[in-house]
Amino acid sequence: MTTQNNETQTEVIEDTPIRYIRAIPFYHLPVIPPIIIIDLEFLKTCPQLEDATIFKKLFGLVVDDEKFCYKLNYDENHNATILKDFHITMEDWNNFIFFLRQSYISDANLNIDYLMNDTNLLSRILDRLNHIMETCLKLGGIPKFEEYYKNFQQKIDHHCYLKNFAEYNPVNPREDKFNQYIWACYAPPANQYLFHTTYKPTKGWSATQYMQGRCTWYRKLKNGNESDIDAVYTESEIGDDTEQIVADTDSDMPELESDSEMNDDSDNGSNTNYDYTLAM
Repeated sequence: MTTQNNETQTEVIEDTPIRYIRAIPFYHLPVIPPIIIIDLEFLKTCPQLEDATIFKKLFGLVVDDEKFCYKLNYDENHNATILKDFHITMEDWNNFIFFLRQSYISDANLNIDYLMNDTNLLSRILDRLNHIMETCLKLGGIPKFEEYYKNFQQKIDHHCYLKNFAEYNPVNPREDKFNQYIWACYAPPANQYLFHTTYKPTKGWSATQYMQGRCTWYRKLKNGNESDIDAVYTESEIGDDTEQIVADTDSDMPELESDSEMNDDSDNGSNTNYDYTLAM
């Protein structure tokens, strides 16, 4: 009678869903690793694991369709070997669980201006993000983290863009420190109609600086296929004062080009947008 009761009790225990498992993390050195307790119920209901289908199959969180390529395995001490099987260290798993519970990465929620000024901290955050991404990919991909990762990278890219380009508004070649523009200069008595026919706003050209009695500078944003030139000039000679303003090097100003050559240069990158149009 006692034996039957024990057998019945064992069957009930085996039918009870397992909430916690012990897992062994991966270690590079032959040491006795610590035990990690994994809350399966938390993983099953975690909103950050939404659409992480393969992850849930790996941990046995969904109904077994008997067609999946991996089953949760245990060693002789009843420790799950999944972390060891997929080479996931204790640090990797802790950083991953931190994201699942907090919905962000430690220090990554700090002000972006502060992070960009602390390159050591930013480097550590990016390194941690890349390690977590690697862990996610090993476990079949976590869409929520991939979205978080992409948004953080975009935040950095946006900050760099604002710093380097949105506030970057050179009005003549001398101020174009990043060599982002093609430059043209109109100076009387050159043919004004011919100039404006060649350097059209529809081709990306805009006036940037009017120098009283001398010339007017025009610019167009490069798109990467132009020759590395400092400026394109009209057929009119530019005065000595203008030469002093636009000289970035000790070399002489380039020779003036013909109308046809200027027209060819202006066609390069004609679909490129420009940042600002300043009134003369």
